Amino acid sequence: MTSFANHNRSYEEWWAELSPMLTNDALLAYEGTNPARVRPSQVTGPGVVASAPNFNQMSVLVPTDIGQYTIELIRQGDGHGNGTPSWFVDRLTPPADLG
Repeated sequence: MTSFANHNRSYEEWWAELSPMLTNDALLAYEGTNPARVRPSQVTGPGVVASAPNFNQMSVLVPTDIGQYTIELIRQGDGHGNGTPSWFVDRLTPPADLG
């Protein structure tokens, strides 16, 4: 979430830092996002696990300067189907009251 919120830089810099943390689905979903349109600018506290339905999925609530984001994490290889299992972001959901 910190990398996502750190948007006061070029797309290339923002994407280079964020993309290695994303699943393949998230890469497709967030590629081309204009970082200038990303609303949170900072994480304001630690994340809290909201749910973990199994050993390979979890939802984490992360407070930001615009409200609480829900981050969906998936444990998999290197994020692209290989390597030692690690956690990768599959979805970043903004606070419900932003819509």
